[in-house]
Amino acid sequence: MLKLRFRNEKDTYDESIVEHDIEKLFFATTIEKNDLTVRLLKQIENAEYVSSSKYRDRFGIVLSISDLSTGTKAALCVQYHTDRIIDLVECGFNAIDAILENCKDGCVLDSEHTTACYSAEGDISVELDGKEFTSIDALNEYIMER
Repeated sequence: MLKLRFRNEKDTYDESIVEHDIEKLFFATTIEKNDLTVRLLKQIENAEYVSSSKYRDRFGIVLSISDLSTGTKAALCVQYHTDRIIDLVECGFNAIDAILENCKDGCVLDSEHTTACYSAEGDISVELDGKEFTSIDALNEYIMER
């Protein structure tokens, strides 16, 4: 289950395992071809996995994996570093939604939400405040009411 934590609630997570430097962690990661990697690349970048160091962008151009957006790099870090808390501060909404929808393990740190804004379309497996959520609507409703 993916754990969701908010930056303003420091008592709910261990700051010592928060990864704020996504670029550094990403470049220490070997990206492998698997279903989750393929889905994240497709959903966030509209890209295709080519190899551990290359991907094909939406225009068919093969680029270095280092050229991926920070949001995609963060999503891949969530996938490959489930022992860390991945800070989503540099992620766009599309990347955050893709993470919530596709990543079933790990932990992420997001900004405080005073109104619900997640819009993932599929089923989710997210834990927040010890409660489990399987739909984005239920998660958003809970966040608005807390």
